[in-house]
Amino acid sequence: MLLSDLSWGDRIRKTKILAPFVILFYCLILKGGILDGWRGWYYAAQRTLAELLLAIHLIEQDWQRVGEGVQVGSPVGWWAVPTLLN
Repeated sequence: MLLSDLSWGDRIRKTKILAPFVILFYCLILKGGILDGWRGWYYAAQRTLAELLLAIHLIEQDWQRVGEGVQVGSPVGWWAVPTLLN
């Protein structure tokens, strides 16, 4: 899948480190969560934690690929086996 085919959120998630901070800013400032008091902060914290857990999972997945000798960013799965053997 090309980067241009991804949604805005998926493009941010591909950066891994940037995504939790962008979501925090988005929830508090752009969506107005800061004006909702503790409920807005709580929701922003939940969304940030979810993005952080996803980023950790994606980073671990990249580390496993590097350990297997696969170039990071390349697809891994049964459909990618012929390209890995070349």
